[in-house]
Amino acid sequence: MLDAPRPVTGTASVEAVLTQYGPSLSSFVADRLVNDHGISRAAARKRIQRAMPPVQRLARIVFPHDDRFLFLREQRRSAVFKGRLEDAFHQSRSVYGIALYALEARGGVIPTAHFHGVSGSPYRLRGHVGSETILSNLLSLGFVKKLPDPSAGEIVFLPDTRNPQQAMRARLTAENILLDGIRELLRNIALVSYDKMRIRTDLEQPDFGHFRWDITAPSYAHPFVSYDRGRPNPGFFVADVQFAGECSEEHVQGFINKNRVLRALTHVRPFASMLVSERFSQNALHVCKKAGLLPATPRALFGRDVAAGLRILLETLNHAAAVVAKNPEKIAEIFSKLAKSEGAAGNLRGALFPLIVGHCVKKLEPGYLELGVAIPNTDIDVLLTNKDVSGLAIECKGKLSTSIDSESDIEHWLNHVIPHTRQWMRGHDGLRSARLRFEYWTTGRFAPEALALLEKNRNEIKRFDIDWKDGEAVRRCVAGVKAQFLTDVLRDHFTKTPIATF
Repeated sequence: MLDAPRPVTGTASVEAVLTQYGPSLSSFVADRLVNDHGISRAAARKRIQRAMPPVQRLARIVFPHDDRFLFLREQRRSAVFKGRLEDAFHQSRSVYGIALYALEARGGVIPTAHFHGVSGSPYRLRGHVGSETILSNLLSLGFVKKLPDPSAGEIVFLPDTRNPQQAMRARLTAENILLDGIRELLRNIALVSYDKMRIRTDLEQPDFGHFRWDITAPSYAHPFVSYDRGRPNPGFFVADVQFAGECSEEHVQGFINKNRVLRALTHVRPFASMLVSERFSQNALHVCKKAGLLPATPRALFGRDVAAGLRILLETLNHAAAVVAKNPEKIAEIFSKLAKSEGAAGNLRGALFPLIVGHCVKKLEPGYLELGVAIPNTDIDVLLTNKDVSGLAIECKGKLSTSIDSESDIEHWLNHVIPHTRQWMRGHDGLRSARLRFEYWTTGRFAPEALALLEKNRNEIKRFDIDWKDGEAVRRCVAGVKAQFLTDVLRDHFTKTPIATF
């Protein structure tokens, strides 16, 4: 928060106020000149406009009501500068503060492609600061950082976010299951056009009205539909999803801003918008309802079991290695609560199969287990290291038993994943002289050409070892470690297709 008023001694100048209070908004400086020295408001504005160095203005960023952020030259690199600027963002309800709160609401990390929908600002719209500009300025000021990511291309995160890539993937997995459930619900009640719904991916979000959303779908239901010469013009249903704990009043401002700007535009089709969050504070619920929006929780939409399952899934993926070691039964519990539609089951297979593999290898040989290790250009699904002796990296493909791993899948593993993983492992403390092993585990089947390629490379490669397991070999391995609950999971969720829905 900006400091409470204190008397400014000496000359009633902008420089004196900034010396006393630190970097501040021009409106705050004007208040101090008026209230502490009896200068007229007009005279205070003139002094601010004519202020010369060492007084400086933050370039490129204009706050609401044409406010500017002022500071002294020597303050620019001080520790207090960033804190005072962040206070200014939030107190003024600037689009920059709204974007930071929206990022915080999602655990502090998102794919860069999602920023344009999350920020609450239009991608491009005359008279509004675009989301690209907001992101560029936040990056240059150090409020957010970027990292390349193998699945999302690139991520944006708050600097104090711990393990940002792991946290993002855990949340996205839970949200993807939630999005799949919402899609089925909207289709089942015929609120939207069955085959024209668009749902975000890690790399893009669909558009509606100068903004990006997690779900967009035309609706021919009344009162959304209108008619022109007998032809129906649909309205729209749009939704955003965030599953990272309680959503506060500050966290919903980005969503509210999107809707407020969009409803003020002409020639926008009628639309309804829903924000789905794990929980809402009372204030967040109030402001959403007051704005005519639809706040919803997984529990309200799908019931207690699904909501609990999503929370368990998020915690499990965020602490995967600990779950594998101490409570692997969580894997079966998650499947029992969430794998009721094929969309949800597909997401779970890919996300939880590395935990099954990790449990098996940890039972079969010694070493330090890590899951979901993010490295440059790729990920290591399962990593087991035995210092100075061996390093094992496993590529995991959790899918239905009828699925086929093709020759191109194996080529990608051999020519992309292994080289990058091997380079990283050779720089890893304790693995520089260890024998490296690379394995490919799938619950599906290998195409004949894929098997031939694997055999050829195993016979020719001498610098490291490669091996593989198909679905049948994985099932034998799980049976061998005497984990009946995992045997049941493989049987029930990897060898048949669920047909129920949430």
